[in-house]
Amino acid sequence: DTAMICRPSGHHQLPTIAHLSDEIIRDFNKEIRRRREVYRAEHGVLPRPRDVIDQLLARDVMAALAHEIALRRGPRSDNLIHIMLEWISWQGELATIVIPAAEVKGRTPSDPDLPIPLGPRASRLLSRYLGGVRQAALLPGDMRNPYLFPGQDDRSSELGRPYTGLLKRVVACVHERVGVRINPHLYRHLIGWIWLKEDVNALPQVQRLLGHRSLQTTLSYYAEIDETLALDSWQTLLDEKRRTGAEVRLVA
Repeated sequence: DTAMICRPSGHHQLPTIAHLSDEIIRDFNKEIRRRREVYRAEHGVLPRPRDVIDQLLARDVMAALAHEIALRRGPRSDNLIHIMLEWISWQGELATIVIPAAEVKGRTPSDPDLPIPLGPRASRLLSRYLGGVRQAALLPGDMRNPYLFPGQDDRSSELGRPYTGLLKRVVACVHERVGVRINPHLYRHLIGWIWLKEDVNALPQVQRLLGHRSLQTTLSYYAEIDETLALDSWQTLLDEKRRTGAEVRLVA
């Protein structure tokens, strides 16, 4: 599950995170066009785009969609991976994912559900994904899989499971394209980090957006993220400095 379209963009800036799904889909579309032309050159007919999508390409779209959903509301990793098709509702062309309160950490069945309104851009991506890409992602015999992101590993021969490696694929895309390395379980806090970098006074809104009961919880997460990014930045800087001189190798 390591092969993917994600490539370094060369723009190691935080705003690129907000456009990550666009970059992934742009490369996906480019690859689809290439495959269709190759097929036409070999067979004399131009196939439908969905006919040249395989599981690896479908996984890139799943990563882009998962990233887009995470940007909307920052659901916890387990909730994101286990989104059910039945949780999706449509109001015209706009989609909302409603995670039942009982599935959300810190909530009881009597608490409000967690709605994730996707907005026009993410709703269009979701619609296109459901319209053909998701079918290419399904394992043989898994047509009744209830999850938005169906399982990709058939080693256990169990069907009807979610794609548990989804966030690892997403954070790999973030690292390769943006230069930010982060643990999957902290991924949802990137949206708060982006917001706080733009407006340091947005901490109370970030607390409500992510559903933290206390402001201290929010603060503690961003301290951990800043440490992760600082360590990664320092290692990169150190490596760049050391490339300017010859390495002295140990004689053994």
